[in-house]
Amino acid sequence: MFRPSYDNMFVEIIEGEKTPGGIILPPTSEGNIVKGIVRRIGKCTVTKDGKTVNHCEIMGIKEGSIVWFLKHAGVEVAYGNERYRVVKPLDVYCIADPEEDKKD
Repeated sequence: MFRPSYDNMFVEIIEGEKTPGGIILPPTSEGNIVKGIVRRIGKCTVTKDGKTVNHCEIMGIKEGSIVWFLKHAGVEVAYGNERYRVVKPLDVYCIADPEEDKKD
């Protein structure tokens, strides 16, 4: 698997929710916001003064996090049979960590 450059993320778009009965519900009309699962994160980016920083790390985004971002943010790429959206961490509006949710 290849990695996105800088601190960009590969996000797998969640197309619909599955009910306990197995019915797949289409995404609700939330306007321009989409939800996805972070699959890969780049290493870092370099600031103008030469320091390295990873915005995903600062924001608490990890591989496996669920994120919400604008529908038209980033660019779509394909790797093998998988399709991802390459998104910048600063385009993310909300973050959910499934591991943290299990602790509650």
